[in-house]
Amino acid sequence: MERSHGSLRFALRYWLHDPALDDPTDTAVRVRLYAALQRAGLQLASPETVVRNIHESTHHDAVVEARDVARRRSALARVSVLSGLSSSELDTNCKDFRFYGN
Repeated sequence: MERSHGSLRFALRYWLHDPALDDPTDTAVRVRLYAALQRAGLQLASPETVVRNIHESTHHDAVVEARDVARRRSALARVSVLSGLSSSELDTNCKDFRFYGN
């Protein structure tokens, strides 16, 4: 797993009994992974720049960040493909995800 620009890059490996089925299998795996992320309320990341001009206070920022990290951790915990991550790995990685949604 690699962290970069507020997102995670990871590899998903699987075994093929027939190498000729590489392309359709790759597509099926990607579709199922994408659907699992969508069900968990996560979207694929796209590069972005965030500029903040207003700071309420250091305490306010800490409260907002703690709330957002808790939401991201909860969403990641619901993704079955990530079920092998330990609690500390989820805690570390959820700080790099951004929650898009209501």
